[in-house]
Amino acid sequence: MTNFNKQYSYPVEIHNSIQYQGKVDLRVDNQFQTYRSMLEDSVIAGSTSFIKSVLNRKFQLKPHGRSTQKEKDVVGALNKSLEDLKPYSFNRFMNNVLSLIEYGTSLQEVTFERKRGFQVFKSFSPISLQSINKFVYDRGELKKLKLTPPNNDGLIQDVVKAPTEIAGAKVLVFSFQADNDNPLGKSLLRGAYSTWKEKTTYRELNLVGASKSLSGVMKIEVPSDYLNSFFTDPASDQAVLVDNLIKQAELMGAGRSSFVALPSDTTEANAKLFNVEPIKGTDRGGFEIEDSIARCNREIFMSLQSAVLSLGQDGESSGSYGLSSTKSVLLNTFLSSVQDTIASEFMKGVRLAFELNDLTDERLPSIQWEEMQQPTFEEFVEGIKAVGMSGLVEPTGELNQWIIEKIGAPVNTAGGEVSGLMNIARQQTGEGANSG
Repeated sequence: MTNFNKQYSYPVEIHNSIQYQGKVDLRVDNQFQTYRSMLEDSVIAGSTSFIKSVLNRKFQLKPHGRSTQKEKDVVGALNKSLEDLKPYSFNRFMNNVLSLIEYGTSLQEVTFERKRGFQVFKSFSPISLQSINKFVYDRGELKKLKLTPPNNDGLIQDVVKAPTEIAGAKVLVFSFQADNDNPLGKSLLRGAYSTWKEKTTYRELNLVGASKSLSGVMKIEVPSDYLNSFFTDPASDQAVLVDNLIKQAELMGAGRSSFVALPSDTTEANAKLFNVEPIKGTDRGGFEIEDSIARCNREIFMSLQSAVLSLGQDGESSGSYGLSSTKSVLLNTFLSSVQDTIASEFMKGVRLAFELNDLTDERLPSIQWEEMQQPTFEEFVEGIKAVGMSGLVEPTGELNQWIIEKIGAPVNTAGGEVSGLMNIARQQTGEGANSG
């Protein structure tokens, strides 16, 4: 008996499905898997990698101005331990923390060890978000995490049995833009979801259209009595012949066959009774999918607050505008806010370290980040020259020493060179004003 099979593709219906799917995909139990899928997009992956690479900076603890000697020694030991983290290096630790950009939150279990008489950081172990079964909070404070074994295909095997619970006091929860409605933070990708989904739909439709345009839709012409037998009497010879023609046409349309065997029967007017040929693709009526995809890319850039990456990609931005100081300042402001978020939660680990070393939290150290952008030598010199001419800062030996250290210049035992230059610049400015 002949079986008539149909195959369908189901592109997302743009007009009503994206908003509904967003409610499902962005639920707490689905959102992390959704963000992982979004990272397969080249624009999103490139943007987040750029942001993470800029943010992946070293930092160190700076003692409080009124610290005791023991507190200074503890801070020094903690800074040393950050350089000796195992099994994850400091760079790997920062990369794990910065996954909060993609997922909204990053969980790190902190452990300590005694070295040189002080309790210092031993490791910061990342906790997979997909392995967490439940977050247990008490008045906004994380009490514990209940874990389930993460999905593993067996390729990676851990000799140590994974714990089922972790005390909240040992967990650093780095959350991006956390609030009462989103205590776990909000991923930077969340705002780009609708645009990403729209873009993926356009791409799917574009591929479907390209497939139909290149391979065509196969048209099969058979006499009407053969077609009637195909539907009414599937076991008949005529139905079997039509079924074979359909299967051959499917193979040829899919590119898996290069021929179709047809009967050569003709009518009295010498017209073919049987025929198989592709139907040419139809015009899209002026709708340009590529333009829509480009628009989606621009919206994704903007939603990720990394529009500096879109330099010239819309054919309108000039180089001077794309690299303007305003955009650089805005980007640095955003990156600084992320650093403040990381520093705020990291201080929880510092408090634990002080407590383990029998110290109070009255004089906690501050976190000092490596500068994102060092000024050029010309910019530094011009800035110092402007300060000297303004008269706002008095050139002293301390200022001279600070400038030498800032530019990494060798110490001049004669001293006073920088101060002298600033005084000369100020005198020349005053003389020019008087002569005017």
